[in-house]
Amino acid sequence: MPHSEVVDPVRLRLDELMYAWLDHNDTPMQVALLGTFDGGPLARPNGAVDVHRVRRELAARAHRVPAMRRRVVWTRLGEGRPLWATDPGFDPLDHIETTALPPGADLPGWAANRATRPLDRNRPLWRAEIVDGLHDGPNGVRFAVLIVVSHVLADGLTGVALAGALLDPAPGTPVTIAPTPATVALPTHRDLVRRRLQEMGAALRRLGQRRRRPAEGPGPVRPGMREVRDAMAGFAGPEPVTSLSRQIGPGRRLGVARRSMEELRDAGHALDVTVNDLLLAAVTGGLRRLLAARGEATPGLVLRASVPAATGAAGRQVAAMLIADLPVGEPDPLRRAALVRRATALGKARLRGAGGDLSDLHLPTPLTRWLLWSARRVGSRRLTVSVTDVPGPARPLWLAGARLLEVVPIAPMAPLVPLTVAALSYAGELAVAANADADMTDLDVLTDGIARSFTELVDLARTGACPPSVPAPLLRRGRTVVEAAVDIDRPAEQVFAYCTDPRNTTAWNSLVDDVKPLTDGPIGPGTRYRLHTSAGGRVVQYIGFDPPRAWTATSSEDRLDVRFEGEIVPLEGRSHLRFRAELRPRGALRLLAPFVRQVLRRRWQRDLAVLRSLVEQSHNSAGE
Repeated sequence: MPHSEVVDPVRLRLDELMYAWLDHNDTPMQVALLGTFDGGPLARPNGAVDVHRVRRELAARAHRVPAMRRRVVWTRLGEGRPLWATDPGFDPLDHIETTALPPGADLPGWAANRATRPLDRNRPLWRAEIVDGLHDGPNGVRFAVLIVVSHVLADGLTGVALAGALLDPAPGTPVTIAPTPATVALPTHRDLVRRRLQEMGAALRRLGQRRRRPAEGPGPVRPGMREVRDAMAGFAGPEPVTSLSRQIGPGRRLGVARRSMEELRDAGHALDVTVNDLLLAAVTGGLRRLLAARGEATPGLVLRASVPAATGAAGRQVAAMLIADLPVGEPDPLRRAALVRRATALGKARLRGAGGDLSDLHLPTPLTRWLLWSARRVGSRRLTVSVTDVPGPARPLWLAGARLLEVVPIAPMAPLVPLTVAALSYAGELAVAANADADMTDLDVLTDGIARSFTELVDLARTGACPPSVPAPLLRRGRTVVEAAVDIDRPAEQVFAYCTDPRNTTAWNSLVDDVKPLTDGPIGPGTRYRLHTSAGGRVVQYIGFDPPRAWTATSSEDRLDVRFEGEIVPLEGRSHLRFRAELRPRGALRLLAPFVRQVLRRRWQRDLAVLRSLVEQSHNSAGE
């Protein structure tokens, strides 16, 4: 390990080191930001951009950003985690290149491919490229700057902050250069080994103190384990197979959609969802259009998305990953938004319940690396898209008097995950960039679908439409989920009316012997009835009713809590019916949960076949 002169060496945090481990030749963990500028005072009299001046202006501003001086000092076995250290020979000009956009090239797509060029791991982990050769802008000339930063150095939010530090809040802002910090010697191998042993001893003492004083709480280990467990809970079950390729090569294709932030905020307020929920709903709509164009519009299709999040813990921000179900098979945009809202609420509740961090476990680094590799291998195959939303500057920025016109975020891709979508707000506009392998030639269908979905939701919000009520699912330990589905050759209205009428239950449900209503009046929220089965009686109550789309019922008696959801997806003259039951057994009944799940799954498949026949026959009899 070279021992050069550096400043204030500190250990990499575990989350930073994880990104270094995740680096792959075809999928480097590098975030990028593409900014397009009006030439302004940086244009020469002949109309060309003075790229050398742009380079000098960027270099002068990079000097005032301490993080851009830092590099990683990689350690040897026994020395502990690598170190962050300030590079005393730092020269920002070494990191700033100039290039020209090839004739006929698409700037965002070209930038996405340039962003995958590996960074030198033995230098500060960033690079800037000044791009000339763009088409004319408002004042006759434009240029672009591509900032590429390793995920080890910065995530999306801090990456935007770093890029913003290279710009000015107003034209004519003077450039202030921070003084070069004094240098100190890097610790020797013996110092690092001693420090590592001290760190391990301190961690063991903290664990011992927690064990001797349990009243102080569970300590960091239990929340950290909950963080791991709850993150993996979102991956339960395989991801549906689609034509979206999971083979990620070195080439990239990038599509961009844009929307006014004011319109999205107004729509979110009217629909009672966040802007992030609107983004996920629009991505869901885009995926639906893409798969429909490929002939894969599957009713009831649900795909998974990973969404970076942060949870507060002990006064700090802890990086976490929220797993959300995207209802791609749902044709109604309002219901898609409601289902997305429910999915994100569930994910956030899991994160709040965990409240920990994998780094709190104090596991040996090799074991942590193996756990991360295993989780990625399982998780990547069970994800279709990664979606990140980063708030950017609300006001315009400048570079030496040249105004930043627009930005495009470029998020890194992960092996086996077909799509990455990044959204960034700037000066009142949200830019949504979909990054995919170069072989996805129909990526424009996805980005056009995202734009159309935004328009649908904004227009519906203006009309005063409201998303249907979708009750939140149970969030409890020890629950058992059973699902089944069937297609019925009847319209949704007829299927809904038959399925929600308790009097029809005994005709198709082989577990129910008798039904007695407990309330009068029309069937709807609050309707209660008693089911009699061979195991006894249960009172069931409707708590959600959205004709002809969905209904929810609950029952809580004896040693078993049950939540039942029915959902109908209208097709052309027929319906896709999906049943879902969440069971929470208590006491000794929990031991029988796997057996109960298998029995119910087999029963439901047979019962739904009977239900389909009865619904179709009842309509024929009524017609006769």
